[in-house]
Amino acid sequence: MSFFSYALGVLVLVFVLLRQVRVVPVRRVYQPRLPVVLGVFGLFSMLSYADGRHVSPSAWAWVVGTLLVGAVGFGALRGLSMRVWAGDGWVLRQGTAVTMGLWLVSLLVHFAGDAGGDPPLSEVGRHQAELVARSLAREPIDGMYVSSLRRTAETAAPLVGRTGISPVVDPDLREVFLGEWEGGLLRQKAVDGDPMFGDVLREQRWDVVPGAESRAVFGGRLRRAIERIAAAHPGGVVVVFSHGAAIGEILAQASGSTPFAFINSDNTGVTRIVVTPERWIVRGYNDTAHLRD
Repeated sequence: MSFFSYALGVLVLVFVLLRQVRVVPVRRVYQPRLPVVLGVFGLFSMLSYADGRHVSPSAWAWVVGTLLVGAVGFGALRGLSMRVWAGDGWVLRQGTAVTMGLWLVSLLVHFAGDAGGDPPLSEVGRHQAELVARSLAREPIDGMYVSSLRRTAETAAPLVGRTGISPVVDPDLREVFLGEWEGGLLRQKAVDGDPMFGDVLREQRWDVVPGAESRAVFGGRLRRAIERIAAAHPGGVVVVFSHGAAIGEILAQASGSTPFAFINSDNTGVTRIVVTPERWIVRGYNDTAHLRD
């Protein structure tokens, strides 16, 4: 989520909380000004979320449905928490501490969900990025690409500093969209031994998870990205910073292997492929020699 989105969210929150402390009459004719403001904010947030993401219609249905259920649920709780009384010929209402707390929880859930799907690198990750940059800087690099997720740009940053090459952001290089398991839930499900995680591995399909990308969509966008990059740098050496499942899918297509044969690459592990008009050739997989330096 961008700084502008956070700032807009804070402004909306301040506006809403100020309304809660005021005593206002319940209007006889409903005027949906606040829902319109919140609707515009929600639309902006969804468009920001969609930018650089490849979400299937079923995934969108899940996202929108979840948001609507959450909005209705929180709205009902906020309504029940308000103080309502009669006075001076009017029915009056005022928010309570509980009402304001529910508004805070609503926005925090929104921010946490959005930020959880695009975390920054850890301290270990930044150190690994420095090591791989030192190794790759010796290559005659013609171009550099990152996905729309921040951790690829942060991994590329040390190499950018060493080479002066500005990376191109290609959203098609993004990690697989996991629907209900977005926001880092995949690792937790694996640790918990969730039966659905076992089904994902057994069937070698991410879309076992409700709302996740199918291989046709996921693999299709990755193939388009690699073909575009190869066409832009014929005969050149290009460094692409992507993600574990994405690298695994690219290698599965290049080698003709089963879909999940290469999904366990290490962070900053270097994989090399040669792309020709006729075929893709795997020259190396998950080289981590730089991490031992």
